[in-house]
Amino acid sequence: MMSPAGMDLVLNGIVDLLRARTGLAIPPARRGDIEVAICKITTKAGFVDPMQCLRELHTDQALLDELISEVTIGETHFFRNPDHFVFIRDVVIPEVRQLRGPGHGLRIWSAGCATGEEPYSLAILLEEEGLARSLPIFATDISRTALATAREATYGTWSLRGDGMRLVDRYLHRTNGRYELATRFRNRVNFAYLNLANDSYPSATHTGAMDLVLCRNVLIYLDAETVSAVARRLYDSLADGGFLIIGPSDPPLAEYAPYETITAPGGPVYRKNARTNQRAPDPQAPRQRHSSSEADLLSLAHTPCERPPSMVFSSIEADLPEPTDSIVEAHEALARGENVRVIELTSHLTTDVAAASLCARALANLGDVEAAAQTAASAAAKHPTSLEISFLLAVLLMKLDRHNEADRCLRRILYLDHSLVVAQFTLGATLHRLGDFKGAVRAYRNARDLAAGCSPEDIMPLSDGETAGRLAKAATAQVAMLQTLAEATQ
Repeated sequence: MMSPAGMDLVLNGIVDLLRARTGLAIPPARRGDIEVAICKITTKAGFVDPMQCLRELHTDQALLDELISEVTIGETHFFRNPDHFVFIRDVVIPEVRQLRGPGHGLRIWSAGCATGEEPYSLAILLEEEGLARSLPIFATDISRTALATAREATYGTWSLRGDGMRLVDRYLHRTNGRYELATRFRNRVNFAYLNLANDSYPSATHTGAMDLVLCRNVLIYLDAETVSAVARRLYDSLADGGFLIIGPSDPPLAEYAPYETITAPGGPVYRKNARTNQRAPDPQAPRQRHSSSEADLLSLAHTPCERPPSMVFSSIEADLPEPTDSIVEAHEALARGENVRVIELTSHLTTDVAAASLCARALANLGDVEAAAQTAASAAAKHPTSLEISFLLAVLLMKLDRHNEADRCLRRILYLDHSLVVAQFTLGATLHRLGDFKGAVRAYRNARDLAAGCSPEDIMPLSDGETAGRLAKAATAQVAMLQTLAEATQ
């Protein structure tokens, strides 16, 4: 049995690790919860003692995810804090539609969605307001265990307490003593892993230009430095005029970014001024800290990337500001294979990156890859920080065998975000075609390692539905093939 001094050392190490990786601040009163969690994980994993568990936590992402699930409180239920949903119905939806037009598809992000009751409540609210055809709700959490539960969308009565039981029979059906949400609502929410303490959003995710962000009862668990950084990034994630709703116990955010503060029945609500595109101030932003593996990845910003052929022109979702009715219709037409109709709807919208992305994909699907590349290049020049349009341009350049140009395009992408798995994978393919086998192996290894750090079921950004598990397997196969080829040529 470990001595009290030894256990204190382990607990201090756990607290420091959680703060560094997630920004979670564990107060002294919760040290007992940490001790229970670490003992539980130690026993389950068969470690010799908690000290071995602590060592493994530094390198085993799955084990760290399990610890995070143990120490975070995913307390939620359908339509929790009803005043917030009344505010969304009576204020947010009308004002956004007035600002952007009645045909606008709302962009909504549930940040810290836990087991999914919050984003599913939003999906139900949208249907009740006649907005069932709005864009899918984006929902993220740091706990992969919670995300797995959210995707299953099957709940007990505790999730339906309060007014939640009114949903039964209309939106859920009983099965084996539990309640399963109707499929249509499950299809209206896209779940993904996201650590709010990391600086990967909004640039490298689908969290830009949001009309509404809910980040409720999350910030209360973060340290002050992380709260400041998250507040700035949430501000940058909002479209002009967009709303941010936090929990009633969360710390105030007005001092960290130029939010307009609205007094609402459920507590303060924050808004990005509709008349300005001013970025949040960042006078003393901490420099990003990279692990050794991340530092290795940074070197790849000076080398070239190809997308697996199965992922080329299906549905790269651009990080777009205001999807108009034409763009929504164009998305639907592309899904039906009506490429000519897509071009009719989008070719005149020359300054809209969403329209350019749709138009370029439709042109490529019709076989005019040169025109598609010109369309994407024009949009990339107007929107140089859009990873989506730049990545589409790189793929089109590769299809045209313009690999050196694709190389330069991909270097810019990796400079903006070196952690994109699909970009690293495509980098490997580009280097292979350019004859740089050593660089290709390095890129594929990075794609493999980045994907291995995610849950195998996680959908990778910009990958059109490819999971981390499949990309890791594909990258591993490419490494083995290239190593064999290099040995054969020596």
